[in-house]
Amino acid sequence: MSHDATSESAAEQLPADLADQQVKAYLEADPQFFERHSDWLANVRFTHPQRGSISLVDRQLDKLREQNNLLREEITELMAIAKHNESIYNSFCQLYVALLPCQSINEIHQKVQHILSDLLGLSAITMWPLSGQQDWVPRRKPVEHEALKALAERRLRHQPYYFGRLNEVDKALLFDEQPVESAALMTLEDESILLAFGSTDASHFNPSLDVLLLDQLRLLLSAVLKQLRERRHG
Repeated sequence: MSHDATSESAAEQLPADLADQQVKAYLEADPQFFERHSDWLANVRFTHPQRGSISLVDRQLDKLREQNNLLREEITELMAIAKHNESIYNSFCQLYVALLPCQSINEIHQKVQHILSDLLGLSAITMWPLSGQQDWVPRRKPVEHEALKALAERRLRHQPYYFGRLNEVDKALLFDEQPVESAALMTLEDESILLAFGSTDASHFNPSLDVLLLDQLRLLLSAVLKQLRERRHG
C-alpha cells in the first residue's frame, strides 16, 4: 500500500470530532513528534496552485521567499521615507537660515514660497493678515480683511488646520487666479496671519494628512514673525 493510501486510511479512522484545533494543540504540546516521525514528515505533500503537489521543504522555502520579499519592500519603503525626511530636514534648515534676515512679511512670504513650493509640490503659497496690518501684505491684490477673517473663522474655528476643497470665492480670495484644487490653511503668530497652501491635485490636501511637518513649520514661522514684529516696534 502506498504512503498516500495509508495516510487516507489513517485519516478515515480519526474520530469525527477531532478538529483542526485539537491536532494543532497536540503538536504544540509534543514538539518532538516530528523528530520521532521524520521519515513521514519528509513525505508530507502540499497542494500548490501553480506547481501541483510540493514537499514541506518546498512549502517552507516559498514562505521564506514571501517573507523576504515583504521585508525587502518594507526596507525599500523605509529608505524612501528616510530620504524624504532628510530632504525635508535640509529644506527646513535652509528655510530657517533664509528667514532670519527678513525685514518684511513680503520677504518671508517669498522665501517660504521659493523654498517650499518645489519640496511640497505645491502650485501656490500665500500669506495674508487677519488684523489689518496692510503694510505686511504681499502687494498682489487688494485684501478684503473682513472676508479673510470670516474665511478663517469658518474654516479654522474648531481646528488648527483646514485640509480640503475650497469654493470659488475662497479660492479667488486666497490664491487669486493661481490653479488650486485642494488647500491647507493655518494661522500664525497669535492668529494674526493666515497661511494658505494650494495644490492642483484635488486629493493632495485631505483630512487624513499627517500634520507633523506643518506643526514644525507653524512653530518656525510664528517665531520668525514674532521676531520681525519686535524689531519693527522695538
